[in-house]
Formats: sequence, structure tokens, C-alpha cells
Amino acid sequence: MNLREKVMTLAIAGTMGVTALAGATNIGVVNISQVVQAYPGYGALEMQAKKVEAEYTPQIQKEMNKIQKMNDKEQQQSAYNANVVPLVEKANAAENKIFDGMLTTISNKINAIREQKKLDIVVDDPRVIVSAPQDSQVVDITNDVVNAVK
Repeated sequence: MNLREKVMTLAIAGTMGVTALAGATNIGVVNISQVVQAYPGYGALEMQAKKVEAEYTPQIQKEMNKIQKMNDKEQQQSAYNANVVPLVEKANAAENKIFDGMLTTISNKINAIREQKKLDIVVDDPRVIVSAPQDSQVVDITNDVVNAVK
């Protein structure tokens, strides 16, 4: 899973929220990377994101090269905050705009399937389940979500 997919995973997981549950728990597991790869038009979205990256990476690198030539740490930090941070924020905003619709759709489908299957919680990595009541169920809903986004 590349960095962008990890970020998308975190974004999706952050939209679902986690609630402490007592008693038996029905836990859904979804492979977000597989869902993202199956999303119609993902390749085109990825190409758009690569264009954004290609646009901003040289600008960021140019500013970083200037900063590395500076000897004063405070001056470096000031230049970084003034010149690099805004570029990174613009690049992130542009990528977020590209993936926003996809993330919203996937999140909505996950939530609908969670409700349909009467799951208490959905996680993207079963390893995050450290402990659950003995009579809890874990259900993989990846294929359901993949079919729902197609």
C-alpha cells in the first residue's frame, strides 16, 4: 500500500468513528486498499493526483534546496514555514479535492453495509482488535463494499 492509500485509509477510518461497546460485538473488516483499487475511475483519479505531485514536487524541492544552503537554523525554519508549508498545503488540498468524492462514496457504502449487516463497528485492519468479548463475530465485508462501489 503506497502512502496515498494509507492516507485515504486514515481518512476513511476517521469518518466512521469508533465507539466503545459492551457485550457481544459484531465487527466488520474491510480491506480499504482493495476497495480503492476496485473503485470505478480510480486509475484516472490516480493520474490526476500524479499530475498534482509532478507540479508541486519540483517547487518544494527547489525551496528545500535553498533552505539547506542556509546556515542559521532559525532562518531555515522561518523559510520552511514561509515557503514550503504553503506549497505542501496547496498540494494536499489539490489531492484531497481529487479523492474527496471517492472517499465520501466509499465511506457511505461502508456505513450502509455496516447498518445492513447490523455490525457495531467496521475496521480496516483486523489487527486493531486487541480484545473483544468472546461471543463477538468478525465479518469481512470487503467484497460487499467492492460490489457496492462498482
